Amino acid sequence: MSTVTAASMLNNTLPIYPVACWWQRIDTMLSWVQRGVNVFWWDKQIYGNPGDFEAMHQNIEELRSQGHCVWVIRQPAYLLAPDKLDISFDLKWKSHLYAFDLDDEFDDKVAGGNIYTNVQPIIAYVKQRVSSYHAWLPDVPIIANFNGTHVAEAIRTHYEAIIDCGIDIISSDQYPC
Repeated sequence: MSTVTAASMLNNTLPIYPVACWWQRIDTMLSWVQRGVNVFWWDKQIYGNPGDFEAMHQNIEELRSQGHCVWVIRQPAYLLAPDKLDISFDLKWKSHLYAFDLDDEFDDKVAGGNIYTNVQPIIAYVKQRVSSYHAWLPDVPIIANFNGTHVAEAIRTHYEAIIDCGIDIISSDQYPC
């Protein structure tokens, strides 16, 4: 099975430091791997074409057969667009999953929520998603990507409360890039 061990895939651990890239084209994945990327991160859509996620996972499988340690971050199959996928899709490709993600920068996008003044709707969103994701596939970690412009000591407790709702891995975008 190449350089990826069965134990590391079962434990969702990487034998190397994770380096992710966001929303890359499927046909450029090898060039990103050659630059050191080992995690490909999409959300709930790639191009918006039927079969995108199947094609992407087949590409991951091909990269792994060549000895590359690569994983995927995306949302669970029932949220992927435009395909209508079920649990069998996620079970088929489970060894590829590094984590399921929440909506990108959701800390800015939850209706009625505000990270500074009204964090409760954001917490409710995370609790609902974490519960749904764990009901779907309980052993896949959950990752959240925050808007990095908000990360500040003044609202640290708000982010800690959000993370405490069951988020396993965190990241944030840094602006300006």
